[in-house]
This record gives sequence, structure tokens and C-alpha cells, in this order.
Amino acid sequence: MTHGASPFTAREGDILDAIAHGLSCREIGAALGISESTVRKHRSNMLAKVGAHNAAGLVVVARLRGWLRQPQGPPGRSSALRA
Repeated sequence: MTHGASPFTAREGDILDAIAHGLSCREIGAALGISESTVRKHRSNMLAKVGAHNAAGLVVVARLRGWLRQPQGPPGRSSALRA
């Protein structure tokens, strides 16, 4: 896989950022107004897209490829995580 544009949809990008900030699937779902199972499905799709085995691997790949949005954090977390 090469560097470049993110392979993720806008919603997947929201979820990726939230995962990178340490939110659980339940917290992400509540913050985004979607079900926990929908968050898990998006996470599963993202793992498959990059060949990662878990959320930590997903975040590592995203950081290396520059796919994480910075500096703002996801909804629902304190401003300390957004700095």
C-alpha cells in the first residue's frame, strides 16, 4: 500500500479518529448517534481495507499514512484530547 488519499469514507474517518483518541465502540456510537454494532461494522470494514488485525494496527497504519485528522479530536471527548 502506498501513501496517498485515505481509503476510508467520511464516516469511517470519523470513527478512525475516535478510535485513535481511545474511545470505545459504545462511546463512538453515542457521540456519532449510531449504534455500537454499526461502529463495529465500520471498524471491521476499515481493518479489512488496510489488512490490520486490530484497532491498534489500524491506528498505526493510519498515522504512518497521514490519514488521521489533526489536531481536533472526535466528538464526545474532552478538549485535552483535541490539543
